[in-house]
Amino acid sequence: MRKSARPSRIPEEYFRLLKAPKKELIFFEDSGHGMIWEQADLFHRLMVATILPETYK
Repeated sequence: MRKSARPSRIPEEYFRLLKAPKKELIFFEDSGHGMIWEQADLFHRLMVATILPETYK
């Protein structure tokens, strides 16, 4: 997982428009639109380690 990859400017442009108290743009190196299935282990670890703690404090 990289935070600096640039596969497309569209996600970056959309990300800049989003207003949130905290946000992070993460690109999965070895998958496209289906990262949930193509890199399921990495996606799951990201959700459990990053998203879950931010959601349920």
